[in-house]
Amino acid sequence: TIEEARCDWWDYLETYVYDQWNVELQEFLMDISIVEQFDLSMARMITKKMDAGRLINLAQENGNILFVHTARDREIYELRTPVKKSMRRMLRNRCSMQHIDVLYYNAACSYELQGKIVEALVMYEKCHNEEGISRLLIENARKYPGIGYYWELRRYYLGLSEHTVRQSPELMAGMSLLQSILLNDEESEKWYQALLEYEKSQSGSMKKEAKARLFYLDIALPQRGTRHMT
Repeated sequence: TIEEARCDWWDYLETYVYDQWNVELQEFLMDISIVEQFDLSMARMITKKMDAGRLINLAQENGNILFVHTARDREIYELRTPVKKSMRRMLRNRCSMQHIDVLYYNAACSYELQGKIVEALVMYEKCHNEEGISRLLIENARKYPGIGYYWELRRYYLGLSEHTVRQSPELMAGMSLLQSILLNDEESEKWYQALLEYEKSQSGSMKKEAKARLFYLDIALPQRGTRHMT
């Protein structure tokens, strides 16, 4: 009953409210509805409309449909929940999946530029961009664990194919560390050994990178102990 009432309300908004607005404003709000919050720069990047500021002002003139607050000298906008959800439904009904995937990709790039790794991964996942997911996980694996998002991103790491992980010393080291955090010592050692084999088969900078990761794991992995540390 609640869902039916909600759909009736969205139908009303589409028929008697949104239909009174110009098409450009409707398209802008549908596109930007994929994110929970946005600022002017993000709106431009997602929708590819350089006059996004004008459209935001137009949306405010058409009714009380936007929350606005200031953070770090930037105005942050959020569509009110009924508008946001009804716009998302309109987007699914009126636009192709290719168009929607492009919006998710643009949002992922915007989050990535802001350093919001978790949000970027969610968007890359929605548009099925495995290259973007893999790149972000590799960059995260290069960080010191104290500032890396290993626990928060465990679902993405564990979702990678074994072939993909074995192509990157950073990912193999990251998987070894993550499995240790999850108390899976056997799996952790499996990836340590995979990295060791990789290091032996490489030369030059890649061998140096793999060896550096092995040195770090020797110190970081609790199950390896401290024997022969020197």
